[in-house]
Amino acid sequence: MSKPPGVEEQPLDLGDEFEPNPAIPGTYFWRPKHTPEEEVEIAAGSEELGRTQSLLRAIRDKLDLTQDEMAAILGITQSSVSKLESKNDPPMKILRRLVERRGGRLKLVVEMNGEDLEWPFL
Repeated sequence: MSKPPGVEEQPLDLGDEFEPNPAIPGTYFWRPKHTPEEEVEIAAGSEELGRTQSLLRAIRDKLDLTQDEMAAILGITQSSVSKLESKNDPPMKILRRLVERRGGRLKLVVEMNGEDLEWPFL
């Protein structure tokens, strides 16, 4: 779309949370500004995420399995196991298949208001 004659393009004022993206002219990065307290909270959350990032890997380690052994149990390839372990949230059907094929039962327990609410995965 062309500009009418004599009209100059005005730079956008998006506030201090947006920075121009030098790789793609006319686009911007959003960088939220946080208070020092928020930065501490974010850092703590990132640390917690790092500890729990690979649930599937933790289960594999607990069962003392290699990726190849886990792949055989699940009926998938070793590279698929590797990809699943790199995800933050493995699919519940994969967890269920692994647990059941090792003789266990997968269930979900929610602690709320001092009570445990439990649901089996049927």
